[in-house]
Amino acid sequence: MTNKNNLFKGRWKIIWMELWDQEYVNLCKGGHITIDEKGNGEFQFGTVDGSFQIALGQTYFNSEWDGCAEIDEASGDIYGTLEGEELHGDISFYRGDESEYRAVRDGHPTKS
Repeated sequence: MTNKNNLFKGRWKIIWMELWDQEYVNLCKGGHITIDEKGNGEFQFGTVDGSFQIALGQTYFNSEWDGCAEIDEASGDIYGTLEGEELHGDISFYRGDESEYRAVRDGHPTKS
């Protein structure tokens, strides 16, 4: 159940990324984006993980993230908005790759 001040609260399973196939996305822990009730977020796909903070009460989020890619420090931006029951957005690395993604709430059926 979502909080009206935090439409994004919960764990979202990444079901598609523009630049990486699903096998890579799910390589370590399964690709996901997780946001708590206070707006603290984290994501994981492949060998990349990051943390970020979102503003509550908005219909989209756009935040900087910090984390790592393999063993190297990494950072960039993460964006997300709801499109029906899915979370759509992009994750970008500073001076590097940028990939769109689609995610569904963990436990919901996926569609290709």
